[in-house]
Amino acid sequence: MKKIFFIFAMLLMSVVSVWAEESKEEISTTKKYLDYSGEHFEVSGTDYYNSGGSCSLKINGDNTVTISAKKNEIITKVQYIIGTGGNASTLEKVRATEGEIDYGSKIIEGINATSLQIYSENVSGNFTIKKVIIYYIKNNDPVVDEYVQTETFTTTTANQYTGKNINITGMEYNANGLYLNSTKSITIDSKNNNSVKISRVELGFSSDFNGTINCLDDAVVDGSGTSWIITNIHTSSLTISTPNGNGQINNIKVYYVEVPEEEVEKTVSLVLDKNELNYSKDNIIVTGTNGNSNGLIIDNGNSLTIASDNGAEILKVDLHFSYYLPNTNKQIKSTAGKVSGSAFDWSVNNVNSTSLTITHPGYGDRYEVKIDNITVHYRERLAPSTFDVAAANLEGAYWTTFYSDIANYQAPEGTHVYKVSLNDTEITMTEIEDRIVNMGQGVVLKNPTEGNLSMTKVDNESSDDYSDNNLVGTSTTITNPAPGNVYVLNYKNTKGLAFYKLSSNGTIKANRAYLLVPSGSSVSAQEFFAFDATVTGVDNINAQDGEEEKVYDLQGRRIAKPAKGVYIVNGKKVIMK
Repeated sequence: MKKIFFIFAMLLMSVVSVWAEESKEEISTTKKYLDYSGEHFEVSGTDYYNSGGSCSLKINGDNTVTISAKKNEIITKVQYIIGTGGNASTLEKVRATEGEIDYGSKIIEGINATSLQIYSENVSGNFTIKKVIIYYIKNNDPVVDEYVQTETFTTTTANQYTGKNINITGMEYNANGLYLNSTKSITIDSKNNNSVKISRVELGFSSDFNGTINCLDDAVVDGSGTSWIITNIHTSSLTISTPNGNGQINNIKVYYVEVPEEEVEKTVSLVLDKNELNYSKDNIIVTGTNGNSNGLIIDNGNSLTIASDNGAEILKVDLHFSYYLPNTNKQIKSTAGKVSGSAFDWSVNNVNSTSLTITHPGYGDRYEVKIDNITVHYRERLAPSTFDVAAANLEGAYWTTFYSDIANYQAPEGTHVYKVSLNDTEITMTEIEDRIVNMGQGVVLKNPTEGNLSMTKVDNESSDDYSDNNLVGTSTTITNPAPGNVYVLNYKNTKGLAFYKLSSNGTIKANRAYLLVPSGSSVSAQEFFAFDATVTGVDNINAQDGEEEKVYDLQGRRIAKPAKGVYIVNGKKVIMK
């Protein structure tokens, strides 16, 4: 519940920000240099075009333009003014790491970020940007409520401190505080394995500090004298350093939010110098197509694939190359995320996938491009202790299907759990007596009175046999994976509860099961497969003494001598074997 309210609070804050007054800043990029600075923003490029003294920043497959806020301003829109070069097809290759581009007006809208990069997918085509107009709103200090927690440390008695959720470590201290200079840094991190996200740090110096404070690449540092603030932090750990200052920090205040267990970020590093092609560690698998003792090769048709073996979401990948790689980040390709970096160190950010493949076009005979070390940041999929499943009231009971690929779950008492076996045009439903749904198995659930079924995670598997179960499932909502061969649990007035053929563009909800008929089978011509789990599987039907047995087929015709098949017997569906 706390997490739900936190999400609501964040959404409310984002709505409030829209009402803030929007401002704009224009920055001309027509001088003979790559870095430009305005009152609120910095603009930097990787190359520029010079024609008779008139310059502008170059954009093509190798060159980019980056816009960054100085004081954590929120960019809402950017208009870019074109200089020389670039036809219509070239300009339509323009891309941005944030927002959506209107190519006609050359405006990037819906950004909502403190920085963005403008680049082009056209490697050879060329055009320039001579001015950017940046629309923004001020990002006010964070609202401190019950979801944003703070911890304050007086750093004059030791070089290591432990709070409720935060650790602070300095290299040296005295009575005036922790030292900060070119050789001494301070680290702030989560106490419990990345279980918090730090958003803001306030630093109090014992005397005026006049140097430069370095932190994370995207962090915003502001302040003077004895009071400094670091914002735009979205991580569980950061290191504070300076290349040119000298001072002592005697007070540190850290703002953070506790992260739900299922969102904790983990990292794993692998050294790729064993003359091997396959590496595995902590649920992460790295596979190459070629390599040697200097690492895995990713050029001239070779690739490197990073994947999780348990569905973990990969967030970011840091790459280290065994040889210097020129600043041509658009030549490094990844099937997911955005590539950035230079020299030996590169990153793929915003991956948000369970796998990615990295390639490079190569340098011909010059040298091979090799990666010798990677660090993978990922979020592990954790099974919830309980899983609520909604069931529909059909034919006097509550019915649904269920599937999980990350844990075993037991249905609540009073619930009937069935596996489903398909034999030609008949289905047989067999009850799982201990109500345990094994990981990777699909089942039908039936409860006589309850429509909200709370499944409980259990360590042990079912003692019943699932080997002949023909139900399969999905952990995410999907469109029909095999049109013509997929049947889902449904109800129709004319035929009742059954497995009906799913339309070609029909969807299957997450954690639901379905019946998959072999492709090309004549059985797939069936419109539906009928059943009644209360009596399915009996060898014969005997009427009670003195009671006439009434047997009908599914079209309502009375049958005197039923053969094998599905029938209505005294008002109930049964399978005759």
